[in-house]
Amino acid sequence: MMAFEKGEISPLCQPFVGSRRERLDRCDDPTSDPYSKSGSQSRFSWNSRTQLRKRGKINILTERGYENARKRLFERVEELRELSRAFCCQDDKKCEERFNRVTVKLCEPHPDPNAPDPCSFGGTFRVPGRTYRGIFAQLRDVTAEEPEVSEIRRLAERNLPAQSAVDQMSSETHSIGSVVLTSYISQDRGLERLEPVILHEFGHACSLVRMKTWALDALASPLESMNEADLSRSLRATQWLDSARRRCERDLELPTAYEDFWLALGETRSLSACLKEIAIANRDGKVDRHCSGVCPGHYLEEASAIAFALLTGDLTGSFASVFPNTCDHVRDGQHPMVSDVVECLAQHSPRFRDRLNRAYGCSESATVRVQ
Repeated sequence: MMAFEKGEISPLCQPFVGSRRERLDRCDDPTSDPYSKSGSQSRFSWNSRTQLRKRGKINILTERGYENARKRLFERVEELRELSRAFCCQDDKKCEERFNRVTVKLCEPHPDPNAPDPCSFGGTFRVPGRTYRGIFAQLRDVTAEEPEVSEIRRLAERNLPAQSAVDQMSSETHSIGSVVLTSYISQDRGLERLEPVILHEFGHACSLVRMKTWALDALASPLESMNEADLSRSLRATQWLDSARRRCERDLELPTAYEDFWLALGETRSLSACLKEIAIANRDGKVDRHCSGVCPGHYLEEASAIAFALLTGDLTGSFASVFPNTCDHVRDGQHPMVSDVVECLAQHSPRFRDRLNRAYGCSESATVRVQ
C-alpha cells in the first residue's frame, strides 16, 4: 500500500517535512488555495510587491542593479531547456524542433507595489488557443476512413469554430506555448531556487509537445505505412488534446495517453498507473480532506510535471535541488502533494532510484529503501 493511501507522507520526504499530511493540505482553504471553489467566500489574495520585499524577495524587473541576474537566469533557462529537451524527446527530431519553440519570459509585475500581484506565483505554462486550433485544423483534414482516423477527425471538428478560416492557425513557426516565471526572487540565492520551477514548467511543455507530435503522426506519413499501434497512439494523443479544456470536470475520463508519454521517456507502466491513482484518489475523496474544487485532469497533468522535474533536476539537496526542496509543496485544487509523486517514483521508477543512489553516494549494490 502506498504511503498516501495510508494517510502518510512518503518516507523519503518525512525527514524534511515531518509526518503530518494535514499541514500540507490546502485544498479548498479559502485563504491559501488559489484554485478554491468557495466562490464569494474565497479570501485568497496574492502578496503585493511591498509584502514580498519585507519577506526578503525582490522583483528583478523593477529592482535596480539586477540586469546581470536576469541575464544569468535566461542563460540557465537555456541549459535546463537542453536537459529537458533531451529527456523529453529521446532524439525525436520533430519533438526537438517543437520544444525549441517554447518561449520563456518573466511575469510583468503589477505597477502598484501595494496591489496583490499574481507574479508572486512560481511559474505557469500558458498555451494560446491558436496552438490547439492549429492542431485540430490539420487533423480535421485527414481523409482516410480507418475508424481511428474518423474519430480523430470528429474530435478535431468539434474543437474548431464554425467558420473555416483557420489556414494560418497551423503554422509551425509560432510559439507552441509560453513558460511564464515569477519575477520575484529571494535575495538568498534566489535564481537557483527557480530551477525546480523551470523544470516543472518544461515538463508541461513536454507533454504538450509529445501529444501534438503523436496526434499529427496521422498526417506525417502515408496511412498505409502506419501500423495499428501508431494510429491508436495518435487517437489517444488527440483525446488528450480534446480533454485539455475540461480538466476540472469531475466525470472526465482521464486521458490514457500518459502511458504512451511515460513509456516514451523510458519509464514504466506502473509509474503511469501510480500517478493516475493519485488523481483518482483525490477526485474520489479517498485521501486527505474533502475538496470540492479538485480538478482531476489537472492533478494528473501536474503530477506528471512534478515527476518530470524530479527525473531531470538535481537531487543532492543544494539550493537548486528539486529533491528534497520541493517535498513541502502542498495539495491544492490543481496540484497533488509532491510527497505523493515522490512515493510513486520511489516505488516505480528505476531511473529515479538510481539517480538518488548516485546523488547520495550509495554503493552500486545499495538501493534506496522505502517502507
